[in-house]
Amino acid sequence: MVILLFVVLLSSCTNNPAVYVPEDFIFDEIIELNEDEDKYYDPDYYNDENHEEEYEYEADIEPPNPGIHGKISRVEYNGNVAYIFGTLHHGRPHWFPLHPIVTAAMYSSDVFAFETDLTPISENPEAWALRQYYALLPEGMTLREYLPEDVFDSFYTNLRTWPRVSFINIAHLKPDQAIRSIVNASFRPYVEQSYIFVDNYIEAFALEQNKSIIPLIERLHSVSLSFFRPLEIHIYLASTFPDWNTAFYYFTKYPDTIAIEQYEQQDIDGIISRMHIENADTSLEAAHMRDVTATQRSGLFASKINQLLTETEEPTTFFVAIGIAHLTHPYTNTLVALENYSHEIYPLWHSALTDSES
Repeated sequence: MVILLFVVLLSSCTNNPAVYVPEDFIFDEIIELNEDEDKYYDPDYYNDENHEEEYEYEADIEPPNPGIHGKISRVEYNGNVAYIFGTLHHGRPHWFPLHPIVTAAMYSSDVFAFETDLTPISENPEAWALRQYYALLPEGMTLREYLPEDVFDSFYTNLRTWPRVSFINIAHLKPDQAIRSIVNASFRPYVEQSYIFVDNYIEAFALEQNKSIIPLIERLHSVSLSFFRPLEIHIYLASTFPDWNTAFYYFTKYPDTIAIEQYEQQDIDGIISRMHIENADTSLEAAHMRDVTATQRSGLFASKINQLLTETEEPTTFFVAIGIAHLTHPYTNTLVALENYSHEIYPLWHSALTDSES
């Protein structure tokens, strides 16, 4: 249970097409809350005083030999080509430039496709308002009224053991968003910070080369996929929220750097093994995450890639950058879904492995 807390809350991915966009979402009313957005959902507002500790990297560290390949694969159809590359929402300066095979694919591509629009969500008022819609409790309500009494008592008792956070700062947030803020505030001094994600590096390359950039999922849809949780999930998360000592024990035993190190070493087998372990978790939230990440979201990416390949009339080369998890899930992932569309996958990353071993 506690392991899932960090797997889920220090990442971002949920999905439920049925809630896009909610019928009771009223843009103008939510925007009124944005006039003083710091009072609502902005974790940095709550946590800034705890951000003194920053991470520095050695400028002369050599890139991983011979570089990040991201399990890059190639798909072709009727003169169109898609290079599919697995990213990580993190980055270390010595990861760049990427593997020569990836760099060559980037130079040869006409259009770059990302999971969604990468511009800051705060620059899209409607998307930001929808995010707050999912984050905020109804006006005048706090977690005390939202949660069953016994669940709130357990949550509040454990919350009081956590450092760098107080109930007043998260009282008006839904449990999922409240716990995100609590975890971010308390664990930030122990979490490696990143100032250029792999996605951002690729986007900067595309902009510099004057290449077209498109999203696979429209921004409002992506916000719904990322932040919607049904009521039973919120109650489950609050009811299983641990005390600080328990959370810190599991955080040190299963640090977030495991995923970062596996990506840096391009340990695809290790990433798949870790997903097998997570897949064995039968909890309510874990099942929800598996459904939305491994099945629905990966399927949406495959559907859009298939559309680009089959409906683009002029021969075009696409460079598609999506999270590495969508390419490595042991049962359902974007590559498997593309094969179900009768596409043949050419795994270029096998050549990258040969390069690193030679």
